Amino acid sequence: EKEKKNMGLSKRKQLNSEKALKKKTTTNGSSKSEKEKPTSPPEVIYTRHYKRLGWVELIILFTLIGCVRLFSVLTAPIPDCDETFNYWEPTHLLIYKTGLQTWEYSPVFALRSYFYVWMHAAIGQLGAMVFAFSSKVQTFYFIRGALALACAACETYFINGIFTQFGMRIFFYTLTILVSSTGMFCSAQNFLPSTFSMCCLMVAYGSWYNEPPKVLGEKGQRRKWKICIFAAGCSVIVGWPFSVVCVFPLAMDTIYRSGFFNSLIEAIQASFLYISITIWFDWIYYKQIMFTPFNLVNYNKGSGSELYGTEPFSFYARNLLLNFNVYFVFAMIAPLLFALYSIMIPRRHRYHSFSQLMIYTVPFYIWFFFFSSLPHKEERFMVVVYPLLALSSALSLECYLQVVSRLFRLPAWLARAFNVTMKAKIPSKVVGNKRYIIVRKPHRGVSSWFFLFAFLIVGIVISVCRSMAIVHHYAAPLQVYDKLSEHIMSNTVHTHKTQYVCVGKEWYRFPSSFFLPHKTRLGFLRSSFRGLLPKYFEPWPESTSVIPTSMNDGNVEEMDRYVKDISQCDYIVDLDLRHQAEPYYKDTLRSSYDVLFSFPFLDAASTPQFSRILYIPGVTTPFHVYGSYYVLKKKSDQTE
Repeated sequence: EKEKKNMGLSKRKQLNSEKALKKKTTTNGSSKSEKEKPTSPPEVIYTRHYKRLGWVELIILFTLIGCVRLFSVLTAPIPDCDETFNYWEPTHLLIYKTGLQTWEYSPVFALRSYFYVWMHAAIGQLGAMVFAFSSKVQTFYFIRGALALACAACETYFINGIFTQFGMRIFFYTLTILVSSTGMFCSAQNFLPSTFSMCCLMVAYGSWYNEPPKVLGEKGQRRKWKICIFAAGCSVIVGWPFSVVCVFPLAMDTIYRSGFFNSLIEAIQASFLYISITIWFDWIYYKQIMFTPFNLVNYNKGSGSELYGTEPFSFYARNLLLNFNVYFVFAMIAPLLFALYSIMIPRRHRYHSFSQLMIYTVPFYIWFFFFSSLPHKEERFMVVVYPLLALSSALSLECYLQVVSRLFRLPAWLARAFNVTMKAKIPSKVVGNKRYIIVRKPHRGVSSWFFLFAFLIVGIVISVCRSMAIVHHYAAPLQVYDKLSEHIMSNTVHTHKTQYVCVGKEWYRFPSSFFLPHKTRLGFLRSSFRGLLPKYFEPWPESTSVIPTSMNDGNVEEMDRYVKDISQCDYIVDLDLRHQAEPYYKDTLRSSYDVLFSFPFLDAASTPQFSRILYIPGVTTPFHVYGSYYVLKKKSDQTE
């Protein structure tokens, strides 16, 4: 029996060994066949999750930006006389039937469209009707406040697109730059086509950056490109024709991603809508069929704009350095940092390639170098690309921080001490023959955090000091005319005589006729300025269609603009500086006029450059030299 048992065990072992040999042969054969037929590696596709702001976050964001913009409405001065005479005055005409006319609004030249002016006049009339304003100054600030809130809404839309496309970091940097920068503080509430074009382009670019939810499908994509095209068309046709320079990259990407024929149909629809409305409004007011944006481009293609001054190539660089300080520096070196970022950071940690980053920011560089090459330069020309400058600076900052984090990593023992994760997990998923890798940005090193805080603190402090300097040094004109308006209204209730407020060399700081009560007109005293001054529109309703006399497009002085005798002036507004060619009216007219009130105004020629650029209490204030911005009132015994 034992022998039988031993024989059974040996047979079982033999059978098990045979089975094991069969398994080895089958596995070896299958492996050989697999080696003979190798499978291709899965295709790697980088993807990402798009995050979006909710309605609550958008409302909070709009409230934050809106409060800052409303503060600038009440404090920031009017930076350009073109804003006053080319836009506020025609708006005053449409509301109150009187105002000052420049040669651009003569039907002979017709460089400005009344459609753009009418939109703002409608806002003013609506506010006066709803709130029953007691003075024209309130209408002025209502329109200005509406412009500021409209800009805040466009900024919110723009930053929402940035959050979706670039993530939380770029969203935070861009928001900080837009809210704190002096450039946006001075320009967001301006009544200028450049600011209007900036707002329209923020909507166009915000829609371009935004990615609609996948639930909407093709419908969401069509709506996205339609908003891009209609907002860009509004910027070019209704706002400023030269903003077409910023539309080219957006148009190329729209054609590539939406299709040529779809983009063409949308562009034709937008152009037909805006062109027909513009021609119709100008026909109503000019009584002629014309296309004013074409007249504007046709005039500026020659040397006509050079009559109003030329500046060196570095003008815009110096100006943007004042308005954006370190933000502008990083915006200018952004292409270099984009290249380093694309080389040094692995693809699994980058949302965008070098070409994608450049196409999103290249309009700023095209605009900057194109306008820097033109001889005639004005600060307001750069306003159009302020948001793109902020985005370029934000992207440049993030690329710099990522590169620095990769170059200067902490030692392992120090990283563990600070509980810093050196590597981010890269989730992936294989579907069929494709491997989807979700892109996630790596954790930033401690050294880059120090630089980030230093960068933002320096940028914010310099911007605030610069904005305070502008308000503190140059706010006197608005304060003077606001107080003068109250004085005239309280002292001329029962008089029917037309009163004259006269200005000499300070004509270009006149805020607008909104600060002159009814039955009060502006008069000009001859000064060292030898160019063409505006004149009053002809009586309503033929004001806009009658060809005015003594108008020219050569900036040639017309003598009929000045008051015949200074005794006609009931009030004189002037500024006394240390070195001026004009007379000191406060001294020469002491026997006939009394000083009603005065405000300090910086004497830039007598103040050192550093102390007039920034306002730092206790540091720059000892070096400030101020003149007197005052109002003279005719003595009672001199009035007729």
